Amino acid sequence: MLMKNVTPTFALLLQAQIKNVKKKTKGRRWTTEEKVTALRLYKRSPTCYRLLRRSPQIASHALVFMLVGKIKQPVAYYLSSEYVTADRLAVLIKEIILECRAAGLSIPVLVCDMDGVNRRALSMLGATVEKPSIIIDNIEIISMYDPPHFLNLKCFRNLFLKYDIECTTEITSSNKSGIGDAKWCHIKTFYELDNQNSNFVFTPGLKVEHLNPNSKQEMKLKLVAQTLNHTVATGMMAKISEGALTSEAAVTAGVTSNMDKLLILSTATLTIQATNLKQTTPHLQLFKNMKIFFKTLKFVGSTRTPPSKEGWVWTLNAIELLWNKLQEASKASLKRKIVILKHE
Repeated sequence: MLMKNVTPTFALLLQAQIKNVKKKTKGRRWTTEEKVTALRLYKRSPTCYRLLRRSPQIASHALVFMLVGKIKQPVAYYLSSEYVTADRLAVLIKEIILECRAAGLSIPVLVCDMDGVNRRALSMLGATVEKPSIIIDNIEIISMYDPPHFLNLKCFRNLFLKYDIECTTEITSSNKSGIGDAKWCHIKTFYELDNQNSNFVFTPGLKVEHLNPNSKQEMKLKLVAQTLNHTVATGMMAKISEGALTSEAAVTAGVTSNMDKLLILSTATLTIQATNLKQTTPHLQLFKNMKIFFKTLKFVGSTRTPPSKEGWVWTLNAIELLWNKLQEASKASLKRKIVILKHE
């Protein structure tokens, strides 16, 4: 079926590659027709480049579309001298999905990072935060941001370094019931208290570079994940129960624990939250709680709302929408690393 959809020349070269792929270099054999075709292509290559190019500018960027399931397979790439525009990207997304569907593939999810062009293209295709899906050829396709990007822990940590976080909580903080302030200084104070005990330390891996990173250290995701995790949150709660740390730090511990849980749900391989999403697992309730958290979250003193805040809610809504569609199709579980069509 594949050979019917390609040119005879391409089919000839493809068959030659398949025939020789498992052979050693000196054991490969080519027919006269294959040799002549390869020589013709070699001699005409400069002409082909001049014929196919859209502009005389040298390409410096590559846009790649990839199918991802049990295996990863690039299906299209586009070379250009600058970033693709949002309107052009929207057209390419439609073309690729229609071609995949014509080849017999089902594309339930479109995944990308939170680049501004990607966000504008999804908006042009009709996706919104509350309804993160697009309609192509009368079929709904869910759009979501890649978890390592939508979580954007580095962005979250960098903002947390500068601003206190006002968020919903069951703990009364600063005389405000239901609303609390998470502060980076609480984590610093915990670190200082924790290292005063020479016999037992809750977080031996926590260092100064975690709390006061320089410009190079700010780019290391590992340092962020080691700071905003369950171990730090547990240690803070222990210090609060001892009376060594103010009770207001419980809000900071809660934020730290929630970010850790959300990361585990998306990428990690430990604890109960790392299981596939099922009706009996805690995923859905945590998603609901985290959506409320992100919707009400404010970086106190910040003059702008970070795009990642919308991305968190967007992707959590997308995962819930995908889960509901799978339930309608009588699917019992959803893998944590569900990625169907991705472009980078």
